[in-house]
Amino acid sequence: MRDAFPRDLATYVKREWGKSRTLPSLKHVEALLSTCYHTSLLREESRPTRFRLLVCDPDSLPASDGPPRGLHRLIFVKPRRFNRNELRRLAPAVDFHRALIGVRLNTEKKVWEIWGIVHSGDLWAEAMNGGAMEPPDLPKVPVLQVAGPSELTMCRGSEIIATLQGGRLSKPSADVLDSEWMSRLFTEMRAEVYQVHQTARDSAKASAWAPIREDFGNALFRGFMKRLIRAMREKSNGSSILFVPNERAEEFSSDNKFFNFKYRFTPVAPRRRFISLATQILNGLAGLHIGNEEPVGWAEYVMATKKGQLQDLDEAYSELAYLIASLTAIDGAVILSRNFEMLGFGAEITELSDVKRVARALDAEGEKVKLEATESQGMRHRSVYRLCNAVTSITGLVISHDGELRFVKHREGRVTYWNQLAHAAMDL
Repeated sequence: MRDAFPRDLATYVKREWGKSRTLPSLKHVEALLSTCYHTSLLREESRPTRFRLLVCDPDSLPASDGPPRGLHRLIFVKPRRFNRNELRRLAPAVDFHRALIGVRLNTEKKVWEIWGIVHSGDLWAEAMNGGAMEPPDLPKVPVLQVAGPSELTMCRGSEIIATLQGGRLSKPSADVLDSEWMSRLFTEMRAEVYQVHQTARDSAKASAWAPIREDFGNALFRGFMKRLIRAMREKSNGSSILFVPNERAEEFSSDNKFFNFKYRFTPVAPRRRFISLATQILNGLAGLHIGNEEPVGWAEYVMATKKGQLQDLDEAYSELAYLIASLTAIDGAVILSRNFEMLGFGAEITELSDVKRVARALDAEGEKVKLEATESQGMRHRSVYRLCNAVTSITGLVISHDGELRFVKHREGRVTYWNQLAHAAMDL
């Protein structure tokens, strides 16, 4: 398979965009992407060049808006030339997570130009990474993210159209975090949270508490996983987390024939902080809506966090994700139960039978796959493949040095992985 380049990304985006006038001709889109692609390979005083572009006319943005809920536009007195050197010099002043470089196509000269800076704040990133905050609305215009060397993601507002990374063009697919197999994997975790919540209701005789939506537990899990993935990526080092069955937590809390621990945690309550926090969130949310007969869920949780009512619990949830991610900085895997009980870290996977071929899932459920050889893949990935093949009930989460994320699971007689590259650009 040949490598993909900016022209391939431009062609795909142009085809998917449709007839909207917000995207110029293929020739101009390719020129825009090509300039950004080559800029991504440059460094400014040893710093990598990272930036976001907002492609629109400045007059299309409200003049009086600003973060955290709006966009604050600042227009240059004189537009700047759109080229590699200008982008490289400007990028450090336009923080990737908080601002964008405003560009437009000069219709008279038929060239791209930089018209100013747009400050967005970082709520967009927090919301995309599982935070309980409402992001500002980006206009439905081209937004280009340059997240690293040769890594470009084109979006329509906040919607990902396609990602180009390392010569591979990836289209967005259904998020594996929303898949049925992932939901089933953590069924026991959600059941325990709701059971502990119900016990709290009974002991407090809190019959007036509002009922909790059945899907709220899954929304909490999904938000936590996105925060965890973001935190792991921020570490900028390859890392892995292994989820073991709850019924085998005691077995895998000590050295075994599959991996050896460097650090193990004492099996006491703090090891189970995830369940504790999730239950407190359910209790707090239900208690805020006393007398409400309608079930409450994620929307009410976001609103309560926005008002500061459950903000401390939401922050605690984020801090737990960062704690787990920090453990991945040590060589070896972090071991968690499916209830997110922290068993230990620095686990070295022992020598197991090699896995020559794995299946790359082409959809969220893994119903369509493509077989791949493993010989060219990294040692960390191959180790997790071997473990998931030897213990089919273990699920792996592996992040490479370049931020590529893979979920690994034994499925239908073979090791299968789900590549979340198409979501990587937003999960920073």
